Amino acid sequence: MESTHTLGNPHMFMHSSTSPKTGDPIITFASPDKSFEFHVKVKEIESVQFVERQDMKICRLIKSNTVAVCSLILKDDSKEATAWFTEMKNKYSSLS
Repeated sequence: MESTHTLGNPHMFMHSSTSPKTGDPIITFASPDKSFEFHVKVKEIESVQFVERQDMKICRLIKSNTVAVCSLILKDDSKEATAWFTEMKNKYSSLS
């Protein structure tokens, strides 16, 4: 399945919570107007890969056996977006 949607500023539109059904931790990414939300079950993610290709910056959430749960592609090529991606890569790629 593939979807293209603006998720907005990760500092403002990403938050942690608990699933009301299972009690498990989840992370939610949302569009600025919250018309689109993407929920990640934290327990299912074993690692995160940050990939840079010519004009794309990709964050892959990986399940067991290197199966990608999803790939989040950063389409913004501004200096601020590039700095954010680099910061995330430096901070979290060592945890994989």
